[in-house]
Amino acid sequence: MLKTTQSALDSGAIDEVLIIARWESGLEETSVIDGRRRVRRLRSRARDRIPGNVGRLLGLIEWQIRAVFVMIRARPAIVNPHSLPVLPAAVFTRFLTRAKIIYDTHELETETMGSTALRRSVGRILERLCVRWCSAIVVVNNSIGAWYRQRYPRARVVVVRNVPPRTFVPAKPSSRLRDVCNIPADHLLFLYQGTLGAGRAVELLLDVFARAAHDRHVVFLGYGELEDDVTAVAASHPNVHFLPGVPPAELLEYTASADVGLCLIEDRCLSYYLSLPNKLFEYIVAGVPVVVSAFPEMSAIVDSTGSGWAIPVRTEDVERLVRTLDRPEVDARAAAARAAGASIAWESEAVPLLDLYRDLVGA
Repeated sequence: MLKTTQSALDSGAIDEVLIIARWESGLEETSVIDGRRRVRRLRSRARDRIPGNVGRLLGLIEWQIRAVFVMIRARPAIVNPHSLPVLPAAVFTRFLTRAKIIYDTHELETETMGSTALRRSVGRILERLCVRWCSAIVVVNNSIGAWYRQRYPRARVVVVRNVPPRTFVPAKPSSRLRDVCNIPADHLLFLYQGTLGAGRAVELLLDVFARAAHDRHVVFLGYGELEDDVTAVAASHPNVHFLPGVPPAELLEYTASADVGLCLIEDRCLSYYLSLPNKLFEYIVAGVPVVVSAFPEMSAIVDSTGSGWAIPVRTEDVERLVRTLDRPEVDARAAAARAAGASIAWESEAVPLLDLYRDLVGA
């Protein structure tokens, strides 16, 4: 979202950005990112006062009503809903202000993990009703784009991968992770960075590295619901390490100091199977070869560039790779990652998105 808005502002397609978010305890209700971008966080009192799913549902409805009133006052030219649950607010705003809608999906919105059959059915109906009022749908990869084109043949679908900007380039080799975690230079260092949550093979990786050789280290860098599981294993296994999430400005130095990146997603839903995580590109741009799930989009990247390994997300397959990798193979894949990373940049990826903005503003 920050990259998209900055690029749109720099291109001259838009003049000002208002980001409408959900208020959480400890956050300010209004804040300024820079001179032309500000954030308004809206409270959902029903969500705070009523427990369970009823409270969450009423809180979402309340939030959307408040968001519509905020947007009516702002009179936007374009509204960008970044998930299916907030799409109705954008549609109501369109009716009242004639704003254009760009439905900016971060995943396959109706096929996500954890959705019940009822929720998926409601989501599909809601999306079908709302998409007809959208000027375009932005998706994160070609497979998800093909899915949306098949589901909504009349929709304008634009593919924009979530890749790092050109500034995301390591200035020099880093030893940050080894220094912080006291890992010997001749030991192989694997890095998992991101959310420590379900569906991301965290438990599998803990099992594998708890039984791995002493010279095979893994660092979990991030936060999430499985943080306690990671710290428990790290406390009893000297080759397993945990670090809390770091500020984005410091992340690259940590990433670039790993030997191998880990980007394993479990096949728990169609959205996961077709996913293309942004951390895959972060590893490659940092010159770190990456282990990915043998899914269509992720496999296509590492197979075409030679920048990693696509494997089934099974304990025996991950264990075999961790056990057999040697320094020459890692160095060869790292060189391929550096070569591939030189051609990856948000500034190039965002071109069709900026063309879309210009078209809609001109209209």
